[in-house]
Amino acid sequence: MTADFSTLCKSLARRYKNTQQFDDLVSEGVVACYEVLAQGKTEHSEFVGAARRAMNDYINVKTKAVYIPTGGNAKAISHAMSSEDEVESVAGMSDGTLLSFLQAMTNTTENISDDTAFTKDHAEVFEKKEYHAYIMSVVKKTLSATELKVIELRYFRDMTQDDVADLFKTNKMWVSRHEKSALNKLRKRLL
Repeated sequence: MTADFSTLCKSLARRYKNTQQFDDLVSEGVVACYEVLAQGKTEHSEFVGAARRAMNDYINVKTKAVYIPTGGNAKAISHAMSSEDEVESVAGMSDGTLLSFLQAMTNTTENISDDTAFTKDHAEVFEKKEYHAYIMSVVKKTLSATELKVIELRYFRDMTQDDVADLFKTNKMWVSRHEKSALNKLRKRLL
């Protein structure tokens, strides 16, 4: 799965002209794909859409310079805030604009505690993703295409052996043999 995400994101990142940001775009796309996978979604179009949005956000938001107003109003508001005075109005600025400006300056629109980079679980999430990638690489190297499909249907799509047999137009015994063979191969390889 990881190789698929990497390949997908590399092809999407090539559409952007700036080659200096290629690796960053690929990384953003792969992370977005893992987030979609963590939500239990498996459709290819969902991975593509999430990767495109992440890359677009990276180009249009994360790499753009932040504009810091330096006019008289900005200085007046900044001075009032630093001296902990209440800012009620500024000449020539609407109340809505003032409120937005104050929120931006006090950063009340973002809560840093919600950012996963600052939680204890961030390392665990990363390790789980890496472990998942390792397991998937072992699975792909060990199992035949048929065994891989049987395991995917049985354990990731929660299908019964009868359902899988109907899908392959075969009998339950055939599915059971392939499933047992796949699980034995994986046990030997992983243990």
